Amino acid sequence: MHARKGLMLCLLAGLASPAFAGVDEAGSAGSAASPAATPRMAPTAAAAPTHHVYINLRTGERTISKLRGSSCNPPIWTNTDIASNGGFFWALDDPTSTFPISGNQQIGGEGLDWGDIEFDSVVDGYQVAYASDIGAGTAIAGLTLINWWYDADDGFGTASIPVTGIGVSSIPGGDPTSGALTGWILTIDLCGTGLEFELGDRDGSAGATGADLDDGSGCPEADFAYSYLFDQSGTGLALGIAGPFLVLPAFTDPDDEGIATGGAGTAFGVADAFDLYEGGAKATGGIYDGTYNFGGWVPMGANPYASFYMELCGVAGLPCGCSLADYNGDTVVDITDQLDFFGDFGVCSGMPAPCAGATVGNPDINNDGTIDVSDQLDFLDVYDRCD
Repeated sequence: MHARKGLMLCLLAGLASPAFAGVDEAGSAGSAASPAATPRMAPTAAAAPTHHVYINLRTGERTISKLRGSSCNPPIWTNTDIASNGGFFWALDDPTSTFPISGNQQIGGEGLDWGDIEFDSVVDGYQVAYASDIGAGTAIAGLTLINWWYDADDGFGTASIPVTGIGVSSIPGGDPTSGALTGWILTIDLCGTGLEFELGDRDGSAGATGADLDDGSGCPEADFAYSYLFDQSGTGLALGIAGPFLVLPAFTDPDDEGIATGGAGTAFGVADAFDLYEGGAKATGGIYDGTYNFGGWVPMGANPYASFYMELCGVAGLPCGCSLADYNGDTVVDITDQLDFFGDFGVCSGMPAPCAGATVGNPDINNDGTIDVSDQLDFLDVYDRCD
């Protein structure tokens, strides 16, 4: 069963920054030979988040603790290694800074990161981490964090498909006692809310918006993006700092081949870069302001990797290459797929594809236009690997 997918934005109640440098348009993660590549801030380590808030958007439960919470399904995509990245965050909202192109005050912009995930992955919870000095407390009225997710997005201002945007209001701000810059982890539970969503849909259950734009390994994965956007316009307080923690993904390389970095987690296809949009989210008309990093990450180097904290929970799609073995499309590779394939193959063997007699799927596994013994052998090969 797949979650509904629609373009929606749901508003629900519920340290210092490193250098900021450009990434060239060709997609490399080094500094661009342009004015945008000049660092705009000195790199400074931030205090790691020590506070955690679990928010259940169905029941309204809101639990504050020093322990990491969880949503109702296991993690399926984890990009949360702050420590291996030097303990940095990036001030996405910063009243003392300006957007690179317009020169306007850097408030209300969207920072967008991207990676690869298994096709047809259903998300029913997520975890984010950020630092802020806005107000003082665990629930600042009018302070909202909005996270968007996009399909078929490979960064660098490319066109993509908005999947969903979820806003959580009255989020924590500065330290509850002093108002000082403080790090927070939020676990957002979507189970049973109707807000669950699907990334990389390829079977048509949620719009067939999944795509692999950069496959370099011969093993397609869905390109997707996620973002942070802070709205502090309703707080009635002086403008302050807010931004996501920076993490070192377990695997890098934007063509999804999966080069290990030494970081923890399961995220892959994550480039050392992020997009910046001014005037709101990309999904709602925000203006692309460029693609940036923090000087270019190298192992054991001084510059942090330009990737934002995100953990997705839910039900992962089938691993790369296993979709052919899931002949009946129930997202599980088991004996029923074998029985259904051989049922269709027995009727259609020797016929051209598509075969009108096939009642479950398309037995032309190798897509050569003819249903023959080679399809049988190819199906058994992938079934043996994925069962």
